[in-house]
Amino acid sequence: MRKWGRRQILLGGVLSAGACLLVGFLVFWKYDMQNVNNNSVLFRIIFFVVFLILRLSLSCAMGPVPWLYIAEIVQPHIVPWCSLLNWAMLGLITTLFPVLCEINNGNPAIAFFIFSCVAFCSFLVNRKVIIETKNKTELEIRK
Repeated sequence: MRKWGRRQILLGGVLSAGACLLVGFLVFWKYDMQNVNNNSVLFRIIFFVVFLILRLSLSCAMGPVPWLYIAEIVQPHIVPWCSLLNWAMLGLITTLFPVLCEINNGNPAIAFFIFSCVAFCSFLVNRKVIIETKNKTELEIRK
């Protein structure tokens, strides 16, 4: 992580997650859930690949990088609030996903669209706010 920098890994992960969610939206929007039959191999392949890339981007970037970044940048007394915000957002996503699917007659397309918009907005905010840690020591980062 020190070689590439946490900022680049985080931005790449957020951007790839947003792109995967957008492709997921397009797939579910094209294939209405009531009309997808068991023989729709293309739908299953596309969704499997998109889901795999999404999980990889979340596991490699969005999972570990924020915790390493927070520990280096944020004052120790703020770290619990960061953890609280993380868990609250995870709870919100977990709660909203089935609600958004139900609103759209069981089709998760709208949920994928909303979450992709959030990911792209997160990319833009992170691009402006997050400082680069590439090739810097902890003392240089804390300055």
